[in-house]
Amino acid sequence: MDMRIVYMGTPFFAAEILKRLHAENKDEIIAVYTQPDKLGGRGKNKLIEPETKILAKELGIPVYQPEKFRNNPEAAAKLKALNPDILVVAAYGMLLPQEVLDIPQFGAYNVHASLLPKYRGAAPVQRCLLNGDTLTGVTIMRMEAGLDTGPALLQQAISIDDTEENHHNSGTLLMDIARSGATLLLEALDLIRNGDITLIRQNGELATHAAKLTKQEAQTDFTKTSLEVHNHVRCFSPNPGATANLVLEEKEPVAVRIEAGYPLERTDFSPTEEQKQALCGEIVGIYEKYIAVKCRDSFYGIRSLRLAGKPSIDAKSFQNGYYRNNPRASFALPTERN
Repeated sequence: MDMRIVYMGTPFFAAEILKRLHAENKDEIIAVYTQPDKLGGRGKNKLIEPETKILAKELGIPVYQPEKFRNNPEAAAKLKALNPDILVVAAYGMLLPQEVLDIPQFGAYNVHASLLPKYRGAAPVQRCLLNGDTLTGVTIMRMEAGLDTGPALLQQAISIDDTEENHHNSGTLLMDIARSGATLLLEALDLIRNGDITLIRQNGELATHAAKLTKQEAQTDFTKTSLEVHNHVRCFSPNPGATANLVLEEKEPVAVRIEAGYPLERTDFSPTEEQKQALCGEIVGIYEKYIAVKCRDSFYGIRSLRLAGKPSIDAKSFQNGYYRNNPRASFALPTERN
């Protein structure tokens, strides 16, 4: 029996899964739900459509964008009128009350970007990178009214790359999880369609929460270890970006985004005694393809950064455009930014 699917998702992670679902699954996707369009762009004066909405329109699938489902009987009634057999949810960004989850006969299943019960919540990928995890994964979970508390149907582990030339940031890791999640979802739908499911309850005592990232958290703190700075940059790249204030001689601090880098103790970098005595946040020189910055215990190498209003630059461009004339350049520390 083919199922009538209502798909719910908003950002590119959800769009990637929808693309596979549409191309490789035999069930009918009767509607796509995303969050409403939001103001964005320069000046925040342009309505930006979610990536999943854009894809759904290209595929000719009807799109619905209710403000909320909780205490919104009209939205619930419209969903019920579609007569879905199953809800498939991926990064929708909106809690669904139990009366909505009960509408389809086969329930609602979520593609969650972690190995639940670890990292329940809005930012599982970013939090696992921030914590320096080496393993994450994806869970296909039957949804309950609680936040990511439902039983798991399928799970798959995914290694987190962290070598000098190949290390995940939140964007690349999300893409890899989306690909694995789409494959796992196709397998799950076959099981559900055939009534061959075994659900495993989560152990709530092992649960951790992955809260949404804040603007304040994006500030880079060079008083931390170089590995902590590295994990911070990976967590916030590519969006919204790891922020810092670059202090040049006799000039006002310049806001920058640190896009990529690597702990220099993992390379052949050998600091001089003078460099070892530098203060946290001081730029001590250019080492190969890195801007070397003093941290608590070692040095972090910035490979790419972007000054406000400027394009991205590498270490060589930074040396020629800024460091050569500002050999005492540094990054402001948290106390200096307040």
